[in-house]
Amino acid sequence: MEFTLYCQWCGTQFRTHKMTARYCCQRCSKLAYKARKKTEKIKAFDASKVKNQTIENKPFLSPTEVGTLLGLSRATVYRHLALGRIKCVRIGCRTRIRRIDIEKVFDKAIVCRKREKDDRPTELYYSTKEILEKFGIEKKTLYRRCRMYGIEKIADGNRTLYDRALIDKYFDDLIEDVDLDRYYTMAEVMKRYGMTRSAVTTFVMRNAIPRIKKHHDVYYSRAHFDAARQKMGGFNPEYYSYAEIKDSYGFNRDQIRYYVNKYQIPHKKQGSFTLVLRSGFDFVMKQHMGGNAVKREL
Repeated sequence: MEFTLYCQWCGTQFRTHKMTARYCCQRCSKLAYKARKKTEKIKAFDASKVKNQTIENKPFLSPTEVGTLLGLSRATVYRHLALGRIKCVRIGCRTRIRRIDIEKVFDKAIVCRKREKDDRPTELYYSTKEILEKFGIEKKTLYRRCRMYGIEKIADGNRTLYDRALIDKYFDDLIEDVDLDRYYTMAEVMKRYGMTRSAVTTFVMRNAIPRIKKHHDVYYSRAHFDAARQKMGGFNPEYYSYAEIKDSYGFNRDQIRYYVNKYQIPHKKQGSFTLVLRSGFDFVMKQHMGGNAVKREL
C-alpha cells in the first residue's frame, strides 16, 4: 500500500509505503536535522544567558551557580571550599556562598607567573622515545623493567625522562646478541626432538630450563635441555611407545587406546609418553585379532 504525503522540509508531495515518513529525500532529512540542532543550540544559549542574568542578581549562590559564574566544574568549586579559599556556610544539607566572598578571593589573588622550564642536562637522561628506539622494545617492556629494578620516571613538561646510567645498566642485556652455540631456538628444539610447541613449553616449565627472552623470541639453554632429555632416558625395550605401535601395525592413537583399554594391556606413563607392554600388545594382536593385524617388518 502506498500513501501520498507532503515533505515537512520542502513541502513537495511524495509517495511512500510508510505513514511515518516525514521527508521526501535524504537531502531534506539532513537539512531538517541540521536545522533542529541549530535551534536546540540557540535555545540552550538563550537559557544560559537567562540563568547567568539570574545569578548576577543573587547575593547568595550555590556551588553549582558559582561554577557557572566562574566557568569551573562543581567538583573544582567544592575543592576550593574544602581548602578554605572560598568561604561558605552549611544550612542543613545546602551550601551557600556569598557573592562578596567570591569577590574577596580576587582581592588577595597571587600574581600569575609563567612556569619555568626545567632545563635538565639531556646527556644524563633518556626520553621514552630514545629508549624504545635504542633497545627495540615496547612501552610495556619499559614499564615492567622500570618497576622490576626501581627506576623512577621524571616528568619534564610533556616528556618523561629516565636516568641514563640506570637504563644502560639494567637494559644492556637487551642489545647483546644471543650465543646460538649455547642456546636453542624454539624451531631448533622442535626439529631436533620432534616436539610440538606446546610440548616444548611444558617440558621447559617442568624441568626449569633456563631461557632468555629477547623481544618476541625465546632461547633455551642447550646444556640444560640436553641434560634433561638424557635424564629422561630411552624407553624400556619391554614396552612399546605409541609411535612404535603406529609404525609396526599402522594404527592411529585412538585405535591403540581402544585396544589397550579393551584388553587391559599393561601400560605406564613416562614423562609425557604412554608406554604399552610389548609382549601383551603382541599377544592381543595375535590371539584376539585372528591374524587380521599384520605386524610390519621395519
